[in-house]
Amino acid sequence: MPNIVSWRKLHDRSAQAQARLATIAENDCWQGSARAFAIADRAQRLGIPLAYDFAQIVSSAYTDTRGRAIGYLAHECAECGSVSLGETAARECCHNLDDDE
Repeated sequence: MPNIVSWRKLHDRSAQAQARLATIAENDCWQGSARAFAIADRAQRLGIPLAYDFAQIVSSAYTDTRGRAIGYLAHECAECGSVSLGETAARECCHNLDDDE
C-alpha cells in the first residue's frame, strides 16, 4: 500500500500544484472552510490551464464522505520509493516495470 507523502516530494510542478490543492481541500472539509474552492474558482476565472483539474480535485474532496481526495495526493511507491500523483499511479509504478521484463 502506497504511503501518502508531502506534495513537495513530487518533481513535476503541475503535480505539486494539484497535490497541494488536494491537501488544502481536505483541510477545508475538516475545518469547515472553502479555501480550495476559492483557489479553483480564481484559477478558472484567470484561465489557468489546470483550472479544470483543480475543480475536479475540490469536487472530489468536498463530495467524499470522509473529506478525502486520495486520487490527487502525493503517494510513495512501497517498493521503489518513487513519488507519484495519486494512489493508483503509485500502485502501478513497479507493476509496469515487471510487465516489461
